Amino acid sequence: MADPADYHARWRRNTALADAVATSLPDGRDWEIVLRFYGALHLVEGFMRTKPDRFWSESHEARGLKLRGELETRRAAGPYRNLLDLSKDVRYDPRFAPTERDFANAKQWASTLESFFKAKLERALPPAAPAAAVAAPSVASAPADPPGAGDPPDS
Repeated sequence: MADPADYHARWRRNTALADAVATSLPDGRDWEIVLRFYGALHLVEGFMRTKPDRFWSESHEARGLKLRGELETRRAAGPYRNLLDLSKDVRYDPRFAPTERDFANAKQWASTLESFFKAKLERALPPAAPAAAVAAPSVASAPADPPGAGDPPDS
């Protein structure tokens, strides 16, 4: 997935899922943190894919190094690393139980990354197609059913 628009769509989806998990799944709420991390990751990577190849990365660690190493993104390195570490705790430490502070921190770090990268990424994306151009075909333009398509099966 190298298209920045795909990363943007994935960010939106993961962020919406994180919000849904936060309100709907109290027993699975730890996954809110994981979803917030992956939403932020896709936003960061989408932005980086609008830049020259030197910004691109293929791993969490490489992405963190790129964020720290570039003047334009250096301020985002801390929130990205914090969210990555917390997400790893949730995923890999079976004894880890996130606190309300952890949930608040995850949301804040994701929000910080969003405020840093969202507008920059969206400015780099091509304009969205007009709604009429992507609308579903009308019934009048749909092909006719093949003969016998609505007949009951033979018994």
